[in-house]
Amino acid sequence: MESVRKLRLAFGLGILVLLPLAACGPTDSKATDGVERHDLGPLVSRVPELAVASEATWYSGTVGDPRVPGPSTYWIDAVVTLPRVVMETILGQYDFAQADVPADLIPELLPEVPNGRLMSSEALNASWSYFPWFVSVYVSEGTDRLVVLIIGGN
Repeated sequence: MESVRKLRLAFGLGILVLLPLAACGPTDSKATDGVERHDLGPLVSRVPELAVASEATWYSGTVGDPRVPGPSTYWIDAVVTLPRVVMETILGQYDFAQADVPADLIPELLPEVPNGRLMSSEALNASWSYFPWFVSVYVSEGTDRLVVLIIGGN
């Protein structure tokens, strides 16, 4: 009889642990309002190096399930145009590796991504990231454009 009680208790505790997890949906999907933006202020406030940008096209939103309470993780996906001299400085300052278009770039921004080869640099990403914002930069070779992904919160 004691073993049956222990089994019931273990089963009950298992349900209590697993039930909240079953209610959770995927947490890595990007939610957006679909509004294409061009203002530079929100980009520059998160990545000051973009203050020299001449133009940008970007979308933003949150990651995760909006039904789950608590702090949100915010994201921005952007294609940014910098002065050619700034691009040359960036290319000369960091070591780059060939990169693909980021898999998590939202589809609405794909038409803005320049044709040709993209390059990325872990050192560049680290130097442009300021807690709580983490930045991934993809340089479009031979152009004055960057693909910039920003994620973080506050």
